[in-house]
Amino acid sequence: MTDQQTKQDYFRIIHKYTESEEKISSSTQYYLKIFEKFGNKYFFIQWNWAAFFFGPYWMLYRRVYGLGIALLAFINIMMHLYEFKEVVFPESGRYYHGLFFVFGIMWVCYFGLFGNAIYFRSLRKRIAREESFGGTDGVIVILMLLITVLIGMLFDGVWGATKQ
Repeated sequence: MTDQQTKQDYFRIIHKYTESEEKISSSTQYYLKIFEKFGNKYFFIQWNWAAFFFGPYWMLYRRVYGLGIALLAFINIMMHLYEFKEVVFPESGRYYHGLFFVFGIMWVCYFGLFGNAIYFRSLRKRIAREESFGGTDGVIVILMLLITVLIGMLFDGVWGATKQ
């Protein structure tokens, strides 16, 4: 497979439905430039501000569903375990605050540095499966935000009652 054919495959997967090869949005151009720079490398470092700030929601928006949902679940579980620890062991809080903060900083930096590489691995898998849908998915992001808020409210209601 030639580089030109691979670039066309990437365009087919990442473009929005309203785009054509003559009229390409700035976000599609951004990812095509990354492809030109890194080609088919499996691992590379390329900073992405959206991945840094929005992490798993950015992955869902970019249609990396499995990893995005798994990471949201992991983050929610960790946050609620942290809250649960505060209820059960209130005197041990100061040590965990610092650890939780450092872990959070490392987490968002990981997304910022390696988000594009993760996205391109996902694209390569989709190209290999010959999927034809492209673009992004804002609906799943809104849905997962709502689910996250509802889970937070549920746990806050349960543990909020326990704190009193």
